[in-house]
Amino acid sequence: MPTVNFRNTWKGNNTMPNKSTRAIRQHRVVSASKRQQSWKVYLNGKHLDTVFYVPSMRHDEVKQSLIMHDGFNPGINVKKGK
Repeated sequence: MPTVNFRNTWKGNNTMPNKSTRAIRQHRVVSASKRQQSWKVYLNGKHLDTVFYVPSMRHDEVKQSLIMHDGFNPGINVKKGK
């Protein structure tokens, strides 16, 4: 089996991402969170996860998506985050 050199698998100039590339990625994550609504997921009062959806989604749509698509327990409660 051939050895994979991860340094050469990056697209572009065959170098690993530098600090500025990582900063751009982090900026994209922060920017995306400003355009999305956070939802806290609870089961039996215990916080399981925080998920993000477009602001136009309703409470029941978020819950149904988490149950049907992501396999969460049907007994979950979802609450809008801040």
